[in-house]
Parts: sequence; C-alpha cells; structure tokens
Amino acid sequence: MEQLRWRRLDPLSFELVITPDHCPLVLDDPETEFYAADWLPQARTSHGIQLVLTLSPDELDAEMAFPDAATWCVSELGVRQEGYSHAGFRGSARELLRKAVEDIEQMRSAFPASVQREFDRFGDTVAAVQDGEGEVKLQIRDPSGLSAVRGEPLRWVRRSTFLRSWEDEDELGLISLKYPEVGQGDVATTAAEIAALLKRSKMVGVLTGAGVSVESGIPPFRSPPGHAVDGAIWGNFDASKMTNAQFNTSHSAAHGWWAVKRWLMPKILAADPNPAHHFFGELHRQGRLGVVVTQNLSLIHI
Repeated sequence: MEQLRWRRLDPLSFELVITPDHCPLVLDDPETEFYAADWLPQARTSHGIQLVLTLSPDELDAEMAFPDAATWCVSELGVRQEGYSHAGFRGSARELLRKAVEDIEQMRSAFPASVQREFDRFGDTVAAVQDGEGEVKLQIRDPSGLSAVRGEPLRWVRRSTFLRSWEDEDELGLISLKYPEVGQGDVATTAAEIAALLKRSKMVGVLTGAGVSVESGIPPFRSPPGHAVDGAIWGNFDASKMTNAQFNTSHSAAHGWWAVKRWLMPKILAADPNPAHHFFGELHRQGRLGVVVTQNLSLIHI
C-alpha cells in the first residue's frame, strides 16, 4: 500500500507525491546497516525509485535510510558510489555526508590525481554545509524502492519511480531461474520419438546452429567431424586470425575476412528455405513457436 498526497508547487500547479507505507518501518529499524534482501519480502516494492536531496544546513538532522542496492552520486562534483559496494545506511543527513566523505577517503588512493581533486571539492562542500553554508545535491538511484526520508513529502526531497530492468531484478535476487530435470526416459532420439514429442507439445523452442541451413546451400562455419562439407567457412579462412587485435592491425586478416564475406553473401541471398525452415514457419502459424535461438547468419529463420 502507498499513501498519496498532493504537494503544491506554485499557486496554479500541484504534484502528486506517493509515499510508500514501508518508509516508517525501514527508518525505525535500529540497525545502521540496511540490506535490501532483508526487506524486499515484506515491503514487496514493485519499482525502483530515484531521490534528489538538496541538503542545506537546515536538513542535516533529517532521518533517512538507503539500502545497499542504492547508488548515490553528486553529479556536479563527479563523485559516485555504486550500489552493492556499501552496506546501506540509516541515520541523519549529517551522518550520511560524514560517511560519504569517509568512504571516499578510504578509496581515493586508487584514483588518479585529477579525480582526487573532485573528491577534495566534495569534502570542502560537505564541510561548508556542516558549518552552516551552502548546500549539496545528492542523487539516489535505488532499484529496490526501499529508500526513505522521514516526513516525506518534503520540499527538499524529490521522489520519482522507474521500472526495474532485468539486471536490477537479478541483482536484487528477485529472479529465480529453475530448469526441470530431464531424465533419460524423456530424451527423444529417433525420428518417430521426436515427431511424437513435437505433436504433444503445446509450445516449442528451437535452438539451431549454422548446419540447419546447409541444405539450403549455405556452407557452415566448419564441417562436422567425419563429414566434410565443401566450402566450410573456416576452410576458406583461418579462424585463429579472427580476433579484434588481428582484424584491427593485420591487413591480411581483414582482407581475408572480407573476401570470405563477399564469397558468402551471394550464397545467402540466393538460398531458399529448406524443410526445417518451413517446419519452423508452420509452428509459428500454429502459435506454438515459443522462441528461436540461433547463431545463423542466413536470416532465413526470420
């Protein structure tokens, strides 16, 4: 559940502010460390959040909490700490800024002098705010959606949401990939067994290599063991030369590869779908083709 409030921006406009119900819970926890994995099961947040905190001397005693998944940065000063490189934080804005400076001091020796000058600027800015002058703008990106500031909505806190990416959810431990075990009795090895398996399957995934297009006249990269194929690509070009370093520095390697491409493209353009491709097309028309995974260059699958 979330609480919705309207915040007045000027006499003619308002902004809808959403404050999640979990905010008091994460703020009241006595632990200073804050791990997203411990809270996600009960908070059940469905999106990430971004916070922009404009911290002046008046806000230094404000309470806030940011989990280990959160990345914080001060873009104007080029200072940044990535998510999962810290243990999260609970405490006041004053303590947060002090911790940020301490963390930077611990890692600064690994950075060049030009970057260390930015760190010094950050430290000077924080010191000025703590002495009662100026402000520092801290940006928080938290894919867990758990970050909170006591008393939101507040004029110096800007909250927005974003959809988590697959990578965000994977790092948060929200994606569990489970694959069914396949017993020996579930493996189809004969044409009749394969046909029976396909017939009773509601959805089919197709995984192919270059060999599926050989029947269409397109040579594979290499010949299968014991089955010589005329014109296999690696028979016309040394595969060991196909590296970034060789391609970018060796004229003969680059020339040889483009020669192979010029030899191969007419074969690809002249190729017609073979029975395997027609079968994939029929599965698609029936709505039973779940996915095609291929390294093929021929585009006939498409």
